[in-house]
Amino acid sequence: CPAVPYGTLHLPDALHSQELEQELLQRFCVELVFEPFGCADLNLLNSQLRGLGDCYLHAGTSQLRKIHIHTNEPDRVHQIVSEFGTVRTQKTDDMQAAL
Repeated sequence: CPAVPYGTLHLPDALHSQELEQELLQRFCVELVFEPFGCADLNLLNSQLRGLGDCYLHAGTSQLRKIHIHTNEPDRVHQIVSEFGTVRTQKTDDMQAAL
């Protein structure tokens, strides 16, 4: 994802939602916070999730992790993460509906 400086993002008036829809390759923004199982292979988790979308981010500590990904398969993302730990919070936004 391109870096956006802190503050408000202003899009040019000439940029129409139809143009944004054409560029939107992944429809859903998924965010999950989870407690990894003690023996969870987080490298394997990363490799499985990276193939499901873009703008992937995985960060945290040994006790609590956060996943952010843009994907067309939010249910699959939830399923995979739950195999590696206990999901504490989750949010899925339809980015296409927001246009």
